[in-house]
Amino acid sequence: SSDLAQRVAALSKAEERHGNIEERLRQMEAQLEEKNQELQRARQREKMNEEHNKRLSDTVDKLLSESNERLQLHLKERMASLEDKNTLIREVERAKKVIEEIQHEKDQLLLEIEAMRSEE
Repeated sequence: SSDLAQRVAALSKAEERHGNIEERLRQMEAQLEEKNQELQRARQREKMNEEHNKRLSDTVDKLLSESNERLQLHLKERMASLEDKNTLIREVERAKKVIEEIQHEKDQLLLEIEAMRSEE
């Protein structure tokens, strides 16, 4: 009888241990599930960060490209303006030369007229 009692006690102890192991397993499974969800959320965040970074990078590229185009255009306009200015300067120089030549011819003519008058 005491033998049976011992066996029953041992059995209930074993069942208790088994119950404890099952409880521990359930806890570990719950923890694993929680970790999996954390990992999923972290991956989701990472994906969002990557998308955000790509959008920022694209925006920066676009802005740089637009800024570059504006600078190029501005440079072209400045160059054209300088070219116009140089053309004007050359035209003014030519006009001055023509005026000088006319002035010189006029002086020559005046001298000739003076010479003729003095001959009269």
